[in-house]
Amino acid sequence: NISGNYFEYKINKYNSFDNKVKPAQYNFLEFFEKKNNKLFLKNRSTKINKNLFIPYGYEVVIRGGEEIILENNSFIFSNSNWIIGDLNQKTFIKGNKENPGGGIIIYDNKKNNYIVNCEFKYLAGLKKNNASKDNNFYRERIIMGALNFFQTNVTIENSTFNNIYSEDAVNVISSNYLIKNTYFENVKNDAIDIDFSDGQITDSDFVNIGNDAIDFSGSNSEVSFIDFKKVEDKGISIGENSFVKINNIKGSNALVGIASKDGSKTYANNIIFLDIDYPFTAYQKKKAYSYGQLYLDNYSINNYKKEFVSDSKSIIFDNKSKKKLGKNNQKVDKIIKNII
Repeated sequence: NISGNYFEYKINKYNSFDNKVKPAQYNFLEFFEKKNNKLFLKNRSTKINKNLFIPYGYEVVIRGGEEIILENNSFIFSNSNWIIGDLNQKTFIKGNKENPGGGIIIYDNKKNNYIVNCEFKYLAGLKKNNASKDNNFYRERIIMGALNFFQTNVTIENSTFNNIYSEDAVNVISSNYLIKNTYFENVKNDAIDIDFSDGQITDSDFVNIGNDAIDFSGSNSEVSFIDFKKVEDKGISIGENSFVKINNIKGSNALVGIASKDGSKTYANNIIFLDIDYPFTAYQKKKAYSYGQLYLDNYSINNYKKEFVSDSKSIIFDNKSKKKLGKNNQKVDKIIKNII
């Protein structure tokens, strides 16, 4: 502050340490059975039609071939970690097309969550009108994704996300993560939203995404061997002081290929873009942050409106030619206003 003194505050981004659910409200044993400290589904196919809370102290195990069907936008809150699926049989966590499910959040648990060979579909996230039927614990939380992780560790492999209607298909917040060999299709908004988290996204595909394929905020991450097609907004959006390395990316039919903005630094190598209006952009969107930086190596772009778009103080730089790319003028300013 102005006196030169420093103060440290612990920011609780999720209200996760207060308004705890009371033991009387634990209802998970209607659907799960306890074996030591593990929880298993009572039935191979399990329908859940109300919000569910799982407290600390367990490991939730969903075995290969099992399915959870969430009805009436039902949502699962878990303080225990989850192990889902195996490579031999596909596991399902889903709603129905006519009756979408809500989703899951796993939070405040530093144990590892592992999801493999699981299909998530027809999920719409936490709905306020549904949450309002419960106590303040549910109603006061802002949960954006169908599958959410907060202050935990997660690996998602060989899985699919289809027909997801929430703000994000996957939202990772203040966590360590790995997303690998995973397929996203028909996602209404963002496919993956990474906030204040460290990890990797690799060997994954994105098709027909209503907003961004991947959106980073305040994160240190690596992205490699990604293919995105039919993305309404940005293939990869990097913002709020993120540091991201991108390697071996293919993209087509999108508004923006890569956007590095608001104090973020992005290194991109081996990029192939086709039919992307603005392949490479760097700019300041939020005045609280600095300008964007994007450093390029080995890229190929075809059929675009303007290849490099940056504002006056942001940087798009070709590491091979050692040249700054793109020029700022009123036309560019107008483009930036349209894409942010």
